[in-house]
Amino acid sequence: EKIATPVVSDEDYVRIIEMLSSNTRIADDFGLAEVADFLDKMSAKGNGSLRQDALVQFAEAAMLESSGELKQATKKYNMAFRAWPALDSIPVGGIPKGVREEACKADFCGRLLTEVEVSKARRSAVNVKRQLLTSREINELLAMSSRISEMDGGCVGNNPENKTHAHKFAIMVNDPPTFHLQNELPSVIGKVAKFAEESLGNWCHDGGPLEGVVGMHGLSIRVAEVWTYDVGGGLEDNYHFDTDSIMTIVCLLSPTNEFEGGTFQTFEEGDTQLDYGMEWGDGVCFVSHKYHNIKTVTSGQRKSLVVELWEGGSGGKGRG
Repeated sequence: EKIATPVVSDEDYVRIIEMLSSNTRIADDFGLAEVADFLDKMSAKGNGSLRQDALVQFAEAAMLESSGELKQATKKYNMAFRAWPALDSIPVGGIPKGVREEACKADFCGRLLTEVEVSKARRSAVNVKRQLLTSREINELLAMSSRISEMDGGCVGNNPENKTHAHKFAIMVNDPPTFHLQNELPSVIGKVAKFAEESLGNWCHDGGPLEGVVGMHGLSIRVAEVWTYDVGGGLEDNYHFDTDSIMTIVCLLSPTNEFEGGTFQTFEEGDTQLDYGMEWGDGVCFVSHKYHNIKTVTSGQRKSLVVELWEGGSGGKGRG
């Protein structure tokens, strides 16, 4: 059975793809070093490079931790936190919350990711688009994904994180420098992005979870993945959300008679799961910080397209 084609013009595809591709990339540290430099210069105590020195200690601690030298790493972390206590706080929008608060109080005017409150995101509604993609577009997307994986030497060569996944894997289909998805299948990413643009107004109003986001012109494609869930694969974490992204779009690429389980759900207030009855080609768009999960696949195989939009600019590889 064929899926009907939503009416979207070629001009819409071109406009929105160009918009998402033109945004510049913020620093890899999400502006942390820039904030440290700004606050050091603004310091009334004349502490010179105190915060920048703390970042050096912090980076050295992270390297020691990654190499398994935990005792030395702890010492370095403690030195960094004593020098700049704000570093020792939960990351919000890519940087520690305490650092963000210091920057705001000092009127830092550099670019930081929008802070999204998980509680507001959890209360927000999910937008549903039936038959977002056609059967032809789905088949072309799956063929392209298989071709990309083969060119990259398999799923791990394409995406090293697949080494940590059990009974599931994700193929990155829009990584630089090739940007296969937007160059080869503009109608697919065009429809996905148009859907996101239509949905954004639900959440960027005053008091909404994305009230700091002004239109699509500040957003870009963070990642586009084709996920495959085999039997035993799922995302059974009620409190999972997509850190630092703004909007997430999921489109089901498998007919529902080809698998069991694998239901996309959101974990709502009151600790209830909400199911959106997704069928082949359907899409959902939601605030990335909203809790969402995938029930374990019990038979067959489930495939889906996941696209995340964020303020970090285009040009990163994987989720970077």
